[in-house]
Amino acid sequence: MLYSTDKKHALIFAYAVIGCLLVFVVTSKARIRDSVSDPYGSIITAHAILKHHTMKLNAFESEIKMSHHGIVKLGENIYDEYPPGTAFMSLPAVYIADLLGRDLLSTGGITKTQVNIISIVNPAIFLIIFLIGTFYVPPTESFIVTAVSFFGSSLSSSLSTALWNLNFEVLLITFCLLLLAAHDRGRLSSPKPYLLGVLLALAFACRPTAALFILACFLYLYLTDIRALLKTAAASFAGLVVFMAFSLYTYGMILPPYYFTKASGGSIPTAFYGVLLSPSRGLLIFSPFIALVLIYAFALRKQLKGFKIFWLVLSWPVLHIALVSNTSFWWGGNCFGSRLLTDSLPAYILLTFLILRVMNEKGMDLKKPLTVFLAAGALAIWINTYQGLFNKWTAHWNGNPYVNEEHALDWRYPQFLMNGQRLKERVLEHLGRDKYWIYVDEDNHTLSIVPYQKR
Repeated sequence: MLYSTDKKHALIFAYAVIGCLLVFVVTSKARIRDSVSDPYGSIITAHAILKHHTMKLNAFESEIKMSHHGIVKLGENIYDEYPPGTAFMSLPAVYIADLLGRDLLSTGGITKTQVNIISIVNPAIFLIIFLIGTFYVPPTESFIVTAVSFFGSSLSSSLSTALWNLNFEVLLITFCLLLLAAHDRGRLSSPKPYLLGVLLALAFACRPTAALFILACFLYLYLTDIRALLKTAAASFAGLVVFMAFSLYTYGMILPPYYFTKASGGSIPTAFYGVLLSPSRGLLIFSPFIALVLIYAFALRKQLKGFKIFWLVLSWPVLHIALVSNTSFWWGGNCFGSRLLTDSLPAYILLTFLILRVMNEKGMDLKKPLTVFLAAGALAIWINTYQGLFNKWTAHWNGNPYVNEEHALDWRYPQFLMNGQRLKERVLEHLGRDKYWIYVDEDNHTLSIVPYQKR
């Protein structure tokens, strides 16, 4: 559909406002919070930087949870185990929270500050993805794809529960994609290589899996602009050198400890199946519309090859799935759905934009494909946004019993279908039906487990 320039701009503005408001409301009102899980130390570290000009948490030893798995001791010093990028990116928000008198060492203060940050970051991610889409398809199609893909995936169910190292990484990656897409569509004569290189280095400082996107980004630049590739690589390398120098000074090692986490081992075929099709972590189970996207991508592969950026969106998720499938912890621990694939999800969204672009150019009827996409998307939104953010039983699924590979693969109790009675059955099977009584409080979403002899 063709629009006049003024109407197109008005639609873009309207959809951007509506989308950002929806993401803001969902993020700020979500009932499930993981702020004292892996993200626990980010706000505390930012507070330490502002108060004591150090990454060390020694000054807060008596006030923080030293038993928390994310708090580590290196020699005599205490640190947050997770990448430092998120702490540095959070400094402005933590500074404002401190000015307002918020207790940044308490669970409540940490949670509130994280929610404040993600309530800004998540709408920004949505906005950037939507704008990328408008380079390829009309605003309405871009909005539909962006809304379904965001609310129907772990972009919603993971990024809206806490300030994970994923949030800022995805924000930076989508900004990089915006530059690359603008270059791909001729909106920019160059992809701003020095800026691009800095953004890539920052993304890596937030989460090491950004390295996979960096490789895919370099592939695109190799195919389109060698000079831009060299400049981007130079800026990225300079950022890496600074990051390594910082790590050596701070931790006494060339990269932060999280970057040396060893997770290899296990069965690769099992992990590959698990990350794509398992009932409680499978990408195609939690976001079934992606299966439709992949089917159309295969059918239109000859036309898609005409877009140089297609090779980026093809190589990036393949590398990411290969990496996660080669780990012994592919299910990602305490989380909902396919959290470990979250940072590669923009690739599938951009692929969808490319498919629609090809279909529009070929004059294909979009009614049936969009109807199926919306139907699969509605299911995905119910799974990821409603069940993943507002049904607390799905969060309890992780700890009753604690999630492992066996439980992630068990089709009898899929996480996204969890309710009080199903969780009761699952716990009784684990603990023994002849040993415990279990009382379900549906109003407060809690279980009471009582041994028979103490009943």
